[in-house]
Amino acid sequence: MGSQYQRILPTNSFGPSLEVSGFPWYPSDVPYYYFSPRAFSALCHFGLRKGRNTSVVPVGSSRPKMGRKDTIASKRRGLSRGFSTLEVLVALVVILILGAMVSPQVVRTLRTYQLNDKATRLAGLVKVTRFEAIRTNTKVSMGLVQAGGQWTVWKDTIANGTPDATEVQEVFGEPANLLAAAAAPSPAPIAATVGTLNLTVKSGANGAITFDARGAVDYGAGPQTVYVFYVGSATDPQVGYRAVVVLPSGATQLWTSTSAGNWRRTG
Repeated sequence: MGSQYQRILPTNSFGPSLEVSGFPWYPSDVPYYYFSPRAFSALCHFGLRKGRNTSVVPVGSSRPKMGRKDTIASKRRGLSRGFSTLEVLVALVVILILGAMVSPQVVRTLRTYQLNDKATRLAGLVKVTRFEAIRTNTKVSMGLVQAGGQWTVWKDTIANGTPDATEVQEVFGEPANLLAAAAAPSPAPIAATVGTLNLTVKSGANGAITFDARGAVDYGAGPQTVYVFYVGSATDPQVGYRAVVVLPSGATQLWTSTSAGNWRRTG
């Protein structure tokens, strides 16, 4: 046959081609056919459109040989491999070990965040009460009362000594509760910054502080003093402590400390 003709072989044919006297030869059980260029083009077009399992082998080329090993390997690569029981158990052990290492630090970070948040909210409530007194040009009090193991602090706009549903309130409880003076570290660093004024701890007992129309603390007939609210945990002192300090002018300060009592101002 001339070189202008093409040979078609089924794709399920195997075995190498041999050149015998210059002519390609295949085993007798492998059929092949020669076609003219026009018939060859039409047959290729028909096979591609119909999805025929047919490959085109030019004259003089040999068909690649696929051994048993290559066929099995290709089938294995096509399958999705799962996890064995041992691999799953090892992964679970690693996760549990890492969780045990990280869990205490996560809990400590969460409690520190809660402590900072409650101290900031308390300072904000003091400021809101003070600004309300200035805005209304009258005295406004911020009260605090204990109920069980929790404390409620509110802006007593109605001035009835009771937290009402329409008034701004904050509830404090573990791990960020209001503490008495005996449950907090020594406030010596705080006292050193306020001069000769004494510190009066307002947290840990029911009471209130009142602001006048100028925004200053109203002491009534009593002497001026610096009010302190301690925020912390009575069951976990390692979390640390926070202090909200209210000066006679009505200005507010935020202090933080570890269980060792190294107070420092943060706001």
